[in-house]
Amino acid sequence: MVEWQGTLPSQEIDLSAMVEPDVLYSSQSRAIGQAMTRHNTDVSNLELVGTTYTITFTSSGSITVLTFNARTGELLSST
Repeated sequence: MVEWQGTLPSQEIDLSAMVEPDVLYSSQSRAIGQAMTRHNTDVSNLELVGTTYTITFTSSGSITVLTFNARTGELLSST
């Protein structure tokens, strides 16, 4: 565990309207697994901003970023 150094958002986040992170990782296991394999890691950074989840994978100077609709779990982009 890492201590969170961020600030709280100005508006309340309604978590009941969002896909839970474990459900997102499970339902998008193929896309997430491919990124983990590409970076030879099992570590990712998950961030929720508004209604978008961003998952970032890094290794040896390369980065893969996946974004998902936090309400539906739909993959929005992969870079």
